[in-house]
Amino acid sequence: MMPSDICVLPFSKQDPSDALLVSIATLAAAVCGLKVTVEQDSMLSVHFVKTTLVRDEISRSMTIIRNLLPRHVIQQLVHDPTMDRFQGNAPPCDEFESVSILFADIVGFTAMSAQTTPQQLVDMLNSIFSVFDALAVKHSVYKVETIGDCYFCASGLPSEDKFHADNIIRMALDMQARS
Repeated sequence: MMPSDICVLPFSKQDPSDALLVSIATLAAAVCGLKVTVEQDSMLSVHFVKTTLVRDEISRSMTIIRNLLPRHVIQQLVHDPTMDRFQGNAPPCDEFESVSILFADIVGFTAMSAQTTPQQLVDMLNSIFSVFDALAVKHSVYKVETIGDCYFCASGLPSEDKFHADNIIRMALDMQARS
């Protein structure tokens, strides 16, 4: 086995969060076909038996993270050395004095979904949400998530904006005009 096929992580046998790390690493190893060994000198060795599989999983995980977290949060987590495992504390979060939130549901969606194929439904939602995504960019609104037929967005975060209410109202009006 090549040295690049081994990842060694230090840990403390007395630290409960490190015990959790060992458990998670062991579980992840079993799923990915890796071997985990706990060394005498408080080092956790993860042997990458299937390196290609691991790289693919890391790539897939990063794609999911990029879809879930705002770019500035990812950069803070990855590049700020003081964020290293949050030093046993909860991760820091931003606070915003004032924001505006918009939830948009498609009227008659349940009845419509009963009369269409799953592919037609997905195509329709993709078409509608693509327009909403463009409107979000146009109006400086942050898309938080889509849940079923619900489009969830906010203005005034992740960057503060004193015109957040105006932005959301203009977006809502544009959304109505396009439907």
